Amino acid sequence: MGGYKVEFFMTLMEEDGMLEYSFDRPISIPGLRALLRQTTWANARLETDIAESVANTPVQLGVWDGEKLVAYARVITDGRFRALIDDVVVDQSLRGAGIGTEIMKRLLERLSSVEGVFLLTSDENARYYARFGFKPTAANCLSWKDRD
Repeated sequence: MGGYKVEFFMTLMEEDGMLEYSFDRPISIPGLRALLRQTTWANARLETDIAESVANTPVQLGVWDGEKLVAYARVITDGRFRALIDDVVVDQSLRGAGIGTEIMKRLLERLSSVEGVFLLTSDENARYYARFGFKPTAANCLSWKDRD
């Protein structure tokens, strides 16, 4: 699957003030685990499971403050027809500073050639994603295995 990343996605690494946004910098599993602990939806994930997820995800955007991972998002995609944005998380101490907005802008630019881009979110966060053009669909979202 490593060739998949190289074939469909080019390198992008930029500086935004003191923060570094990168699609290619290796993701620190302990750093990502620390971010996910701050969520209600992924706080129980084990490092081994997080490592497997990172290894199998074709598009990932990390945001670093020096060596510390302070935000993250990933995309499950075939690179052309479908993409699912998942695990968008910003360190609690930096929320409201525009990092999430910058992540979404960069992801959507990266996915501009993908036919359908989707995400799952809570009702309370739906308005946030509406700012980027996301809207509820008439389609049913079905879950095969829901472990909640």
